[in-house]
Amino acid sequence: KEDNFWEIGAGPCGPCSEIYFDRGEKYGCGKPDCKVGCDCDRFIEVWNIVFTQFDSDGNGNYTRLANPNIDTGMGLERLACIMQDVGNLFEVDTIRNIMHKVCEIAGIEYTSSENNSDVSLRVITDH
Repeated sequence: KEDNFWEIGAGPCGPCSEIYFDRGEKYGCGKPDCKVGCDCDRFIEVWNIVFTQFDSDGNGNYTRLANPNIDTGMGLERLACIMQDVGNLFEVDTIRNIMHKVCEIAGIEYTSSENNSDVSLRVITDH
């Protein structure tokens, strides 16, 4: 249950499975034991499947749902990063075009760093 069970407080919940994509060594940390769950960027979760079977009362009590189901979701932005082999959402072609326009309007160059202006540009672009 610790690793493969989805719940958020009270409500529908159940076992889950996550699908990861191996982006390759260039995104990895270089450690020989690098694997899914490593803090590096090599393995990226792209899909989550929840086999919704129970209703939780939020206090550790579960009852079976009358109509169990499967809830699935894929990260579209993550898929775009994989398909375009880029490091993050702001390098995806469609988002990059928005970022360029924001930079033009703001009169600031984006440098892909963690400085305040780049963080601000990413926040504006994302919204």
